[in-house]
Amino acid sequence: MHRQGLPFFMSGNELEKKDILQVLQIVVLVGAAAAVFLNVGRRDERLVFVSSQIDELRLVSQDLVKAQVLGSANDQSQMHLLLDLKSRVERLENGSR
Repeated sequence: MHRQGLPFFMSGNELEKKDILQVLQIVVLVGAAAAVFLNVGRRDERLVFVSSQIDELRLVSQDLVKAQVLGSANDQSQMHLLLDLKSRVERLENGSR
């Protein structure tokens, strides 16, 4: 008993097994593709997160450099002020003798 259109060497049982195997192969292929897309999505999400952290770190380091420069400038201006005061005090001391 052969179905219409089936090769003479395939029975209906063999055809059902073949169909089941093809469906299982498709299911496995779709599952593997979904896993790949999930991994790519996770990787992209992680890259965005790390990139935002790097940007924040860059801003923090810029602020630290600005603070250090301003601190150095303040130190220099304070040093200049102290030297000016020292010279004025020395003039007063020399003038009072």
